[in-house]
Amino acid sequence: MTIFPRCVRFVLNTRNFCGSSSVPLLEIGSKSKITKSFSSNDVQLFANLTHDRNPIHLDEDFVKTTRFKKKVVHGILCVGLLSGVLGTVFPGPGSIMLSCEMRYPAPLYINEEVTAEVIVRNIQGRKVTFDTKCIVESTGKIVCEGMAQLLVPRNRLSATNGHR
Repeated sequence: MTIFPRCVRFVLNTRNFCGSSSVPLLEIGSKSKITKSFSSNDVQLFANLTHDRNPIHLDEDFVKTTRFKKKVVHGILCVGLLSGVLGTVFPGPGSIMLSCEMRYPAPLYINEEVTAEVIVRNIQGRKVTFDTKCIVESTGKIVCEGMAQLLVPRNRLSATNGHR
């Protein structure tokens, strides 16, 4: 069984590439993003995996009595998208998340298409800090924002950062 069967779009936007291998190099301002929507089935599977069965995510009748009026995607699924960018695409394999801090200024609803974006804010040796956000592009609504610090492989750092 596939947990998240829907297609996820990846976009990489960097200013520098490493020779013919096309490995993106990290520089201040480099960024990458992915876009996805979470179905009711995705949310139910996550609830089952984590035992987070808060009715705000699962119960249509319950949410109608709240200020949200519609089922809300678990916020940590947005963080999962950000982790997907960082660990798979940019900086990619071999990266290790050291810390992250997130805020959830607005809810993400089931089937809303959300874009998770990471931007390099600071580089200190192999520790790289990223600004992170998840935004519903159709409305401009930010549903998750914060920062993440990673330990990245040396081959992802540019020569201008003194690591080539």
